[in-house]
Amino acid sequence: MARLKLLLAFLVLVVVVTEAVSAHRTTVTAVVVDDDENPVTICREQVRVRSLLHCRRYLSPGRQILEMRGGMEEPERRQQQLQGCCRQLRQMEEQCRCEGIRKVVKEQSQREKLQGRELRELVQRAEDLPSMCRVPPQRPCKMDVVREAGGY
Repeated sequence: MARLKLLLAFLVLVVVVTEAVSAHRTTVTAVVVDDDENPVTICREQVRVRSLLHCRRYLSPGRQILEMRGGMEEPERRQQQLQGCCRQLRQMEEQCRCEGIRKVVKEQSQREKLQGRELRELVQRAEDLPSMCRVPPQRPCKMDVVREAGGY
């Protein structure tokens, strides 16, 4: 009988120790990020997250018209907008910059109903942004989206 009590006590001790050890077990969960995610998806997300507000203001055709009509917008302010735009472009992936600029141009040309010379000037300023900002790609961003949309 004493042996049975001893055996039972030993089994209880084993169960208690096993439960204590399993209660303190740590579970590690790993999240693997696929760096080869679709570049189009990455760019759409970056363009969506970054509104490129400074680029919108810099490229705004209304502001340039005001400057030509009477200097209502001082050159320093325009330079600040360009610098802000350049900062925003630097924060984007290189392959996404032109897509972001194209989106700004498309939205502005539609909102302002730009045609002819005004649209060509907007597109020219937009295409030159990477080289003006000295950000890769330092070649012009082609605005084919605007042309396809009947822009000019």
